Amino acid sequence: MSGGLQLLISSFGALIIGYILGRIQIKNRRKEEHFAQIKDKVFKPLLTRLDNYYLPIVEQREINVKVLARWNIEKPRIIDKNDRTICSGFEIVKGEYSIDDILYEDVKQNHFKELCGRLESFEERVMRYSKNCLQIISDLKDKIIKNIKLKDYNGKKQSYMHAGALAIYLFEKSFLKGRENNYLRVVDRGAKFALEDFNRQYVFGDKNEIEECRASIERLFDEGIDTKEALEFLTDLKKDMDEIINEIRKIALSQDLPGSCKFI
Repeated sequence: MSGGLQLLISSFGALIIGYILGRIQIKNRRKEEHFAQIKDKVFKPLLTRLDNYYLPIVEQREINVKVLARWNIEKPRIIDKNDRTICSGFEIVKGEYSIDDILYEDVKQNHFKELCGRLESFEERVMRYSKNCLQIISDLKDKIIKNIKLKDYNGKKQSYMHAGALAIYLFEKSFLKGRENNYLRVVDRGAKFALEDFNRQYVFGDKNEIEECRASIERLFDEGIDTKEALEFLTDLKKDMDEIINEIRKIALSQDLPGSCKFI
């Protein structure tokens, strides 16, 4: 083989190797940039959601069932009897956080499928727990309406009670940690009296109506509220959440993005 041909082959080989190395460098750079996007737009907001939204729920410090406030008379909303997400004036607040849906789907399908499966399973279990709390609170509201003579608030400034808010008060006092000493007190509001705790007013009316209402609420509390099923739902949720958080934090420190996708 002539020296010129050998030189040509060597030059061609060098070009091929250079091209391949260049493509590898470009792919590695794209992979690094893509991983950085995933960390910033998927895992960072997920950690915020887990810490700020889910942690108080699984530690039994807060519930995400809220009463629908109605300060004006309005036409009642028609709700499917099988829909437990919004029921009897309550709703499950799912919390808002900014996550890139396209990137999350990529993470789920191509990079961290098992982790996303565990996360979604955890979220589904929290939702089942929340629906159970909602049902307990809804039943409590029915009992309150049945046992207390005052009408539920309908927008008119007369004697009234917020039955839904009272139901949540009773559930939280019975179930949440640190709420056992949250007592209702009768407060003089001039021409009328109110029944309040440290952060809201539940009942408004004449003093005898207020006293009678407070006595009824105390009786319902003393009768006991069955929260056994709700507690069972919480079993292992904290442990599972801690494991998910630890795994996400390890990913945040990692430089290696597993799998491949169209973005690389």
